[in-house]
Amino acid sequence: DEKGNRAGYILHGPLKYGQKCHISQACIQYEKRLRGYGERAVIGLIEHAQLMGVSSIQLRCAIDLPAIQFWQSLGFLIQKIEPGGITRGRMIVTFLYQLVLPMDALGIEHKY
Repeated sequence: DEKGNRAGYILHGPLKYGQKCHISQACIQYEKRLRGYGERAVIGLIEHAQLMGVSSIQLRCAIDLPAIQFWQSLGFLIQKIEPGGITRGRMIVTFLYQLVLPMDALGIEHKY
């Protein structure tokens, strides 16, 4: 934040070349929301993942959460919607953000 304190975090899997990265949790402190911290954190992850050659970023989010609009505003696309667990009985949205890969990650031979 403006004082240098952490406003939240993104918990994600490994950033492996040519593979998908999974976000398992993204959290911004309630009183820090709507100030751009979440957007900056996600954009930072996207940029770092691209540098590492990650193919895409995937996450799951309950359909009844305001975070649905947040992820869509950052360019994450809905891949599927499916039933969640029995306990809460709500639908779960799977999002995917496709990254631009270097040519060699696509298995294309370079001919210069």
